[in-house]
Amino acid sequence: MKKKLLVGVISALAGGAASVAPASAAPFPQFWTNATKTTLLRSVTTVPKNQPDAMEFANNGPVLFVTPAGGPIVCNEVEFGATVVVNSGELETKLALPFGIAEGDDCIQEAARAFDVPTYFDTGATGVVPANITFTGAAPPFTSIIHKLKLSQNRAGAFCTVNLEKVVGKVENVVEGFVEESPPNLSMNIEGFPITTTCGKTKLKEMLFAHFFLETMSTTTDTAFLG
Repeated sequence: MKKKLLVGVISALAGGAASVAPASAAPFPQFWTNATKTTLLRSVTTVPKNQPDAMEFANNGPVLFVTPAGGPIVCNEVEFGATVVVNSGELETKLALPFGIAEGDDCIQEAARAFDVPTYFDTGATGVVPANITFTGAAPPFTSIIHKLKLSQNRAGAFCTVNLEKVVGKVENVVEGFVEESPPNLSMNIEGFPITTTCGKTKLKEMLFAHFFLETMSTTTDTAFLG
């Protein structure tokens, strides 16, 4: 298991004239290979089709689930992968989130007697996470919105479902100093967003705090630029 500082979607370009586009004032921000905004990341519609760029996000600092009982759940190793679904600028920019992992021995409830909290990305019948992330905004920081993402947590033997539907974050660029698998890089930050967790018949009002950075890309640029 790789160890980073603490907890934790994007991809890049495979080349070809279809991936190159001039920067323009599109209704929605687009993902580019770097700050020059000359080469777009590949989406599923870029020719040849269904060969999108991919990226991996990781936590930068702990992911915190602040729950009303038992102390916060702290996850220090969270990663998720993403592929570019929409990157036209004319439609809402979208990344698929088909896979993620929260390392089970690194999610702990910090109660008087701390215990591990294995955390799972809920999947559908096809074996992938049915989630996506959309991006909007006219200028940085841009807004990210998570859709259809549910996590399950084994809290002391009881399975609880954490609903992350419509969780809003802020996305900011970094234009230099990139180091693969380490910040600084493009970031997505969630600062105390209210979420609902269901444990059996009990619904809990909780808060999510999470900082993610773009860890690796399918391009050679080690980063992506949203704008």
